[in-house]
Amino acid sequence: RGGRCSAMAAHASAVSSEPAEQLNFGMECEHEYTGHITPAMHLVPLPRRTFASADETHIRIWGPQGDLAKTTFPLNRRSMVSAMAFCPTFSAVLTAEVDMTIKAYSMEKLEILEILSIEQARKQQGDQGGKGRSSGKVCALATMPQNNWVLMGGDGGCELWRMVKSTKRRPISVGRLEFHLQIELVRQVVDFEVFSIVVSPAEQRVILWGPQWLYIYNMELSPLASYRQPHGAEPTCCVCVHVVSIIDTALLTGGADGVVNYWSIQAKQLSASGDE
Repeated sequence: RGGRCSAMAAHASAVSSEPAEQLNFGMECEHEYTGHITPAMHLVPLPRRTFASADETHIRIWGPQGDLAKTTFPLNRRSMVSAMAFCPTFSAVLTAEVDMTIKAYSMEKLEILEILSIEQARKQQGDQGGKGRSSGKVCALATMPQNNWVLMGGDGGCELWRMVKSTKRRPISVGRLEFHLQIELVRQVVDFEVFSIVVSPAEQRVILWGPQWLYIYNMELSPLASYRQPHGAEPTCCVCVHVVSIIDTALLTGGADGVVNYWSIQAKQLSASGDE
């Protein structure tokens, strides 16, 4: 019996030492889109099986049949897009750019609907009551259309803005937009560095995370949970929502320590004191 076990162990060792064959299964490439001359760094899904992509030189809208629209950046304004999102309320593709502007493009033709200066909007509003502070370059952008909210995250934290129609009428309507758009600062959400923002309407959760912390909110941005240093002293690198069942949702986090953590999300809301 001992000899048989030794032989089985030797066979298992030999099998494990063989290089694993890379398998392709469960997925099939339906379309291949070519046209970017530099790496596509931003992807945003749009309605009707379309999506937007951006690289250093231009933005494109793609559909099942290929390229639908394209806009090219001026030669002196390359590598400007730092984040991208879709705003269903105004059917607009939003880009955050390194010059601290938010650009709104029409979804159909990528016409510029608006160029909005974040700092100018802050000054015009007066930032009464210290609702927010400059967050530097915006590296994370997300929309919450039920309240016309736009979340902007960066080195200085995350700010909540509202995108609405202004009272200034356009000389010529663009699509269905007769009035210009404007952004209004609502409040500062967090003042820690933000890497990314995940909005999950299906799970009614908003997740903000940075190198050393993670916050979970409901869709009204009331805090539900938080955790400091999910991966100890190492920074968190990626986060995703994992739907376990109808009533259970979990969170997956990957860290620079090479560890993936599986977290259960509890429904208990934080007290007003902010205790964990």
